[in-house]
Order: sequence, then structure tokens, then C-alpha cells
Amino acid sequence: MKKGNENIKQWFLILSSFLVGSIITLILVMTLSNNNTTTILSSNKDVISSLDDVYDSTVYIKSVGEEESEGSGFIYKTDKKYAYVLTNEHVLTSKNIKIINNKKKEAIGTILGKDAYLDLAVVRIEKKYALKTTPVEKNYNAKIGEKIYVIGTPISENYQGTVTSGIISGKNRVVKTSINGNEGNWAMNVLQFDAAINPGNSGGPVVNEDGKVIGICTMKLNQGNIDGMAFAIPSEDIWKNITILEEGQKIERPELGITVVDLDNYKTLEKNNVSINGDCEKGTVIISVKDKSIANNNGLQKGDIITKVNGEEIKDTAYFKYELYKYNKGDIITLTYIREEKEKTISITL
Repeated sequence: MKKGNENIKQWFLILSSFLVGSIITLILVMTLSNNNTTTILSSNKDVISSLDDVYDSTVYIKSVGEEESEGSGFIYKTDKKYAYVLTNEHVLTSKNIKIINNKKKEAIGTILGKDAYLDLAVVRIEKKYALKTTPVEKNYNAKIGEKIYVIGTPISENYQGTVTSGIISGKNRVVKTSINGNEGNWAMNVLQFDAAINPGNSGGPVVNEDGKVIGICTMKLNQGNIDGMAFAIPSEDIWKNITILEEGQKIERPELGITVVDLDNYKTLEKNNVSINGDCEKGTVIISVKDKSIANNNGLQKGDIITKVNGEEIKDTAYFKYELYKYNKGDIITLTYIREEKEKTISITL
């Protein structure tokens, strides 16, 4: 009988231990779950709070005239009299610019400076229309996979203040685009992201979770079978030229005194009596050289195929301009070119 009682006690102890352990485990799980929920809610509140300023600094832009267009921008600074709006150059299709803030107050914008190659422009409005300001980050090292938000006015004014989210999908992408209606004649260095954007988002800010502007929407791939590939001008590229645009100055770029075309532009090559010998597949072809130009003084000739700038391979004319325009007057660069199927190299002071 005693033995039976001992067995019962042992089973009771085992069962009690199991129940106590289960209860403790359940309490711990619930506590951790609540803590995680609190952390997530707190994190979401922090992000929402950090977006407040940039949300109210974002504006809707409308170009009014023969060629009308719509886009976005944001106020990045103010002084005693004025507020300054940053946007894309391609958004401003006329001199008559309307800027509408998130309170639906309309201001007349004055274009201070713009540049088609950078796709950047600065517009000035009266300070009283500035709800908030958000500066551009000067040196921001964006990380692949980093969470970002895009704010702007897609499609029409009805959707002003739309926010979409995504991640940084790629850095230092060199993407071909069009300048002055000439398809694919320029290449830009951009950040790639996957947040949804539409016509009208151009010029709007790309923002990180701290509410810092790390780029400006500029374009996306529109082919039917492609989705989620959008691009922004990185903040560091904006900073290099923003003061020049504010002051209404023209951004000067080096000139060699040559006219170039792609290797496969057979019609233009034939028209200029230029024939391509050999099997060169990459580069840009010189079809004319100005008298007394830098190119002429350094011996470049019609028919030469430029294949490298400072060792960087040139795919075509757009990439040649992209590489050349990285430099300033007075810089010394090395050009590699092919003449009569032989590779040559020269150093040129721009």
C-alpha cells in the first residue's frame, strides 16, 4: 500500500512540474510577444513621425503653357523672403510654374536654374507658402535592402501627398535616358528602388526611415513585362551642383570640339563619309572635328573610334558623354581610340 502511495506521489509531482513549467512558458511567450508588438508599434510611430516634415515640405508642381506637365518637388531650404523647391528639369516644360502645397495654397514659381543632363531644377516661391523644409543629405551611403518611402503627386492633383514604400534595390546603376527628345542619348548614375511610382512622381523625394531625403525620383522602366524598377538621382549628385542652380548659373562641361555617333548609326556614318573597318563592337565614332579645337590640336581625326576615357570602357555615345562630363575644365584625361584597326592613347587637358 505504501508502495502504491509513493507511486501516486511521484506521478503527482511529475504532473505538477509539467503544469507549472507550461504555465511559466506560456507567460514568457505572452510577455515576449507583447514586448515585440510594443516594439513594432513604437517603431512604426517613429517612422510616421520622422516623415511628417518631409511630407509637408513636398509640393505639387504644374507647368502651364503650350506644353503642360505635372510633377512633384520639395522645399529644401528657406531664407528671409523665399522658399526653394527642388524638382526634375523635365517637369518644367514652360516658364509659367504653379507650386501647390499640402494645404492647397497656390504659389507662383520662378525658375532659378535647371540642367537637362542632371535632370535637376531649382524653383523659388514666397516663403509664406512653405509649410516645412527638408534638406538633402550631403553624403549618404545608401544600403541595398534599406527601407525607403516615396512622396509625390502621381497621375493628377487628386492624389497629391501619396506615399509609397519599398527598398533600395541597387546602387550606381548607369541607365540610358533621353535628352531634348533624342532617345537614349544620355546615361545617368542612379539609385534603383522598387516603390510604386507613376507619372507625376517625378521630382518627388525618396526618403529613408529617419525622414532624410536620399534621392529624387527621376524615371522608371515602362515596358509591359517589367515591374518595380524605378530610379532616383542620389543625394550626393544633387549636392555637387545645387548651389550653381540656385544662383542661376549654367553648369559648364568640358568640350573636345568633336561630333560623335554610335557605331551602328549607319545612316549618319554614310552621310559623313565615314566607314568602320575591323570588328569593333563598342565605342563612339568621330564624324567631325572643329578647327583649332582641343581634339584637333591633339591629333584626333574624323573616323577615330573612342573606346575608353581614363580606362573606363565606352559602350556607345551616351556612355562617352557620361564619362567625359565627370570631369572639369583643366582636368587631364586619357583617351583610348582606334584608328585603322590600331589602338592609340593620348592625354588631353580639357
